Order: sequence, then structure tokens, then C-alpha cells
Amino acid sequence: MRYREFKIVEADAGETDPDNPTPGEFSDISSAKDANQQQMISSEALTAGPPYPREEMDAVKALQTKLEELGYNVGNTGIDGKYGPRTTRAVRAFKRDYNIAGDGLTADAATLQKLDSVISGATPRVERPTTIAPGSDGLEYPISNSRIESIIRDEAELRGIDPDIAVRIFRAEGRSSYQSTVPRTGRGSLNGREASFGPYQLYIGGGLGNEYQDQTGRDLTQDNTEDGITNQIRFALDAAVRQSWQPWYGRGPAGVGRYDGLRGAKQARNWS
Repeated sequence: MRYREFKIVEADAGETDPDNPTPGEFSDISSAKDANQQQMISSEALTAGPPYPREEMDAVKALQTKLEELGYNVGNTGIDGKYGPRTTRAVRAFKRDYNIAGDGLTADAATLQKLDSVISGATPRVERPTTIAPGSDGLEYPISNSRIESIIRDEAELRGIDPDIAVRIFRAEGRSSYQSTVPRTGRGSLNGREASFGPYQLYIGGGLGNEYQDQTGRDLTQDNTEDGITNQIRFALDAAVRQSWQPWYGRGPAGVGRYDGLRGAKQARNWS
């Protein structure tokens, strides 16, 4: 108590006690805290999901708001706080327009600071923001998830596989993007991400993806079309009939046993 009294007596004119602000000082202190918080947000890197951490949603919303203000579309879900494929495309387009290295999977400090600089007018805006077409960056599918699930159900029924189980594996594997968003370098990677592709994340680092490419003559990195996706689903479901769901890591989180929904199923061999 004495120390506080000493501080008050010795304070120079114009200094304030943060524990006992005078009227009118609350707003100044609040503004300072908000500014500090904004500065922290602006200096922290944000990374594409999934997952979409709750503690990052406000920062992602701020990112999405700025991107939209500058003409970069973050998708029909709008400002939702989820750094998904559409926001990834918007970040990638922004980086391309302002000569920032890297893809759209990370909004690093340089990107966030440049955003603020453009918003404030310190950096001139580009006249025509780049638009990246869905599917062209290897992340977003060119068709909807509901369409993909419809294809999966039809192909699963054709083989005698439980369609609900087949859809659960898809949702745990490749629902969020065509190429995996799991960061990875070296063997089994492409553009800094794991080299797994499509609804069933066929892996070309020594997995089913290599078998798919060898047997079909297709390149999974260029197969992100409705025809390619349908072919991958057919191949993957035949593989599940032969091998069970064991090759798919997502079966664990999805709560699917190795042979769930597969008993009595037969291959259709309708992929090419």
C-alpha cells in the first residue's frame, strides 16, 4: 500500500496509474490493449486446416475480412473463422499479387503485415486481384462434397459395400481437400504437403497411389476432375474389398473396423 502511495506522489504530471485510471482513461487503456492484441495477431502465422483451432478463429476471421475487403473471395461460407481450401486459395492469390513467397497454406507474419499495409494504403493495391480457379491449386475439389458422396454411395452399393461406412472413410480422409494438407517434406511429399490425393487420399510415396498410377497410367497430381475423382473412388473401393480398410489411417478416428461394411463385397473392376 505504501508503494502505491509513493508512486502517486512521485508521478510526473501527465502520468497515469493503470490501477486507478481517471475518468476518460479507460478508453485509452482499452485502445492500447486492443492495439497490442492486434499487433500480436498480425505477427502470428496462421496455418490452413483441418483442424480449425477455436483459439485461432478470431485471427482467421480478421484475415478473411481483410482478404474480402481487397477483393479476394474466401468462399460462399464467408467469414467463418475456418482456414480451409477457399481461404487458402485467397491467401495464395494475395501472395502472388504482392510477390510474397510460398503457397496459400500459411499466412505468415510477412503476409499479415503486407495485408495491413495494403489496407492502410501504405502499399498500393493491385487493380485486378488474381483469381485461382477451384481445383487448380490441388486443394479444392472441382465438384461438391455432396456430389462426391453420391458417387461413393453408388459405387459402394455396386460392390456390396455398406455405403455409410464408405462415406465415413471419405469424411475422415479426403473430404477437406484433393491433396493432403498435412505438412511434409522429402520423399512422399509435393509442394510441402503429403503426396496423398483424392477422396481416399491415395499416397504416391509408396502406397495405393503408386498402384493406381501404374495400373491406370494416370497422374494423380493432374487427376483432379470429376472423371478422375470417380475413377479414384472405384479403384479405392476395389482395393478395400481386397485388403480391408487397413491402408486408411482415417478409419481409426472414424471408428471403422478393418472389415466393417465389407463382408460379402466383391470388386467391380470398373476403373480404367
